[in-house]
Amino acid sequence: MDNIKESTCPLSESASLEKLGNDTGSSSPSISPKNGPSNWPEWLKRLVLFEVVAQVFMASWCAPAFIPAFLTMSQEMNKSISAISYLVGGYALLLGFGVLLWNPLADRFGRRPVTIVSMIIAVCASCGVASARSYGNMMAGRILQGFGVCGGISLGIAYINDMYNPSDKGRAVGVWTLGITVGPFLSPLLGGFIAYYTSYRWILWLCAILLGALLLLQIACLPEVQSPPSTVFSFPSLVDFAIPRGENVNDPPKQQSPVFDSLARTYRAALLIPVWLVGMAFVVPYCYVVVSLTNLFPVIYGEVYGFDERAQGLLYIPFLVGSLIAEAFTGRAGDWIVYRGRGTTGVGEQSDVVLERRLILAYGGTVVSIVGLLWFGLTAERHDHWAILAVGSGVAACGVQIVASVCYSYIVDCYPESAKEVATVMNLFRSLGSFIVLFYNQQMNDTLGEGWGFGLQCFMVAFFSFGGLGIISFYGQRIRSLQK
Repeated sequence: MDNIKESTCPLSESASLEKLGNDTGSSSPSISPKNGPSNWPEWLKRLVLFEVVAQVFMASWCAPAFIPAFLTMSQEMNKSISAISYLVGGYALLLGFGVLLWNPLADRFGRRPVTIVSMIIAVCASCGVASARSYGNMMAGRILQGFGVCGGISLGIAYINDMYNPSDKGRAVGVWTLGITVGPFLSPLLGGFIAYYTSYRWILWLCAILLGALLLLQIACLPEVQSPPSTVFSFPSLVDFAIPRGENVNDPPKQQSPVFDSLARTYRAALLIPVWLVGMAFVVPYCYVVVSLTNLFPVIYGEVYGFDERAQGLLYIPFLVGSLIAEAFTGRAGDWIVYRGRGTTGVGEQSDVVLERRLILAYGGTVVSIVGLLWFGLTAERHDHWAILAVGSGVAACGVQIVASVCYSYIVDCYPESAKEVATVMNLFRSLGSFIVLFYNQQMNDTLGEGWGFGLQCFMVAFFSFGGLGIISFYGQRIRSLQK
């Protein structure tokens, strides 16, 4: 019985989850209980969820959109394929570090104006990338593009945290993580056809067009969560009429959060051991499946199998199918396991909620991703039929989506009041890992061969993912208690 109480989080105590979030300080603005996001109409919640998912989807979409055209770009710019892949790495690096600037500005001026300003920068940078005529100019544009598009990533998880109750939050976070994993698969699928029938530059122009459309939607329909607006930079949206007004709408504006206070909260979130463990469990399989595998497509399918851009794009369909299958059950299953699937204690009483129960799904997702990754590597080394490789990539993508959905949902459950900060740290880990992997994965596979190369990647996934999940599963509650 003592062990149960040490590793659980009582659901009956209404402030229990809130208390866990106070480890890094509250980052959410003061919101009236009567007009807060949790009381918004359901259609408004779904609209905002669509906008924040579209934001993270576009951030992931723009990264690998031109991968099927690597060979063409390499010949046109007289650069190696490895050098062309750095255009993805530079973008990924700023995608993580740029959030460190945008988050403090959002605390100071509000989420809505900061999201819109960052998207304006992203649209302008995307136009610059599409029109760049040299490798250096394109790299500069990609870095600025990553800096702009990252503005709303962690703010999106903050919106979700404010809008949904804990028992429904996992499903919403799962949809949000689907944007992270589906974007890198869907954009090369379309990009391959665009590069084949027109030019790879139209892939880049499509990024600018889609970001521009999202910007217009956010200007019109992205509400501010603060009530009343805390700064003169806030301006109304078309959906403000639907936000319930509480009794304190005439209260004076809330005190603005100093920029350095926001940075300090992010720094404290980066010191949380559970964030590191969960980040390790998610980032390693993500980097070796989503980043490494997709960037090797032009080499494996282009040079070895002789597929053109159109055929390479079609081979991203298994990734997309695997991710959608995984998220069809992961979010709901995780919420049920934690909040509705509670068992009983030894004396027949209802047991307390154990947040770590959600991680059971992540173990299965890690196994699935390892199986798919090893399957792809061994069949690629033997030059088996391309359909066999495609099945392996789809299986790996399914596993990564399960791990991503579970890890983000778990860490937001643990620190609801610091959802934005922990999401920022997780995104930083993901971007830094993606940047590092791109510098050695192709050379590693060229040296070791696909079989040994992917085998080594599977070992890394098993070591870091199972290691992180194992520690947090057994000692998660105790570690959080020590770091309060």
